[in-house]
Amino acid sequence: KEQQNDPRSETQIFTKESMHFYHELPRCDYFVMYIDPAGEKKKSDYTAITVLGVSRVEAKIYVAESIVEVMKTKKTIKEIIRLNQLYKCRVCAIESNGGQEFFRGWIREKAFEIGVKLPLKGVNNTASKGQRIEELEVPIEDGEILFHQSQSLLIEQLTEYPEAKHDDAPDSLAGAYDLTKLKKKVKRRNR
Repeated sequence: KEQQNDPRSETQIFTKESMHFYHELPRCDYFVMYIDPAGEKKKSDYTAITVLGVSRVEAKIYVAESIVEVMKTKKTIKEIIRLNQLYKCRVCAIESNGGQEFFRGWIREKAFEIGVKLPLKGVNNTASKGQRIEELEVPIEDGEILFHQSQSLLIEQLTEYPEAKHDDAPDSLAGAYDLTKLKKKVKRRNR
C-alpha cells in the first residue's frame, strides 16, 4: 500500500520498513506462547496465537508462529497443544480478561487427557491493549523482534494499527513479548 496519500501514515506506529525479518528460524534457547482467544463479542472473532523463540546469544526474539484466524474452541485447543509439542514452550499464557478463564481449564483438561505437559497460566492484563501494543515500537524498530515474511496477517495488523479493524495479532505479540521479559525477571529472583 502506498504511504503518500494514506491518512494512516500520520497515526501509523509500525511500518514494514521499520521491521526486521529472518529467513530461517535459528536455534533458540527457549520458546514462549501467548494465546488471545476470540471474545464473546461479534467484533472480536479472531483467535491469535503467538510463539516467540528467544536467542540469548543474539539478544533477539523471533516470531516463530503467528496464527490469527477464526477458530472454534476445539480447533483452538488442538492448535495450542500442537504448537506446545512442536516448540516445547517454557511458558504458555492465555489472556483471561473478559471471563475467558474457563477456556484455560478446558485446555489443561484436554492436554492432561492426552498426556501432554502444558505450562499454561492465565494472564489478567491491567494495561490497556493500546499501551501494550505501542510498547512494541522500540523492540521492533531496534530489531530485537524479528518477523518472517509469511506472517502477513500479523504484519498487516501492525502496519494498519491503530486504525486497523482488528488488532488481535499485535495484542498476542505484545502478550508473548511480555512473557520473554517475565522469564528474565523470574531468573533474577531465583539467583
